[in-house]
Amino acid sequence: RASLCYKLGLASKLKYAGDNEINRGTLSMSRKRLILKIHEVDWGVNASLLPRWTLQTLKRKTELNPQKTFVVIDNMVHDVTNFLCEHPGGKKVLEPYRYGKDATGAFNGGIYNHTNAARAKSIEMRVARIVTRT
Repeated sequence: RASLCYKLGLASKLKYAGDNEINRGTLSMSRKRLILKIHEVDWGVNASLLPRWTLQTLKRKTELNPQKTFVVIDNMVHDVTNFLCEHPGGKKVLEPYRYGKDATGAFNGGIYNHTNAARAKSIEMRVARIVTRT
């Protein structure tokens, strides 16, 4: 296991790393590359930065914008207007939830337990978060 530099007399008193140290170094470099890739991905707006709406605010926004379809999932308001025709179950599945009825149960398995891809897509549609008071 002697290095070429040691064999050529260019290095002496070399210390050898064990498998654990090598694995730790390999994983550390992989982690650094992964962190760089994570920063290249659009993760959507941070939920804490979204406007805070009460259910009354949501109702008012829906009345003022009847062409919009807002759906609440996990206390997040999603504007699914442009997604209605793309939804695999069709817009008929989303329509009953458009006026502030909570779709969390349906989204998380009541009708269909959505995939990670669907969850990632929903993050892109978040426009507000539901609070009991502003």
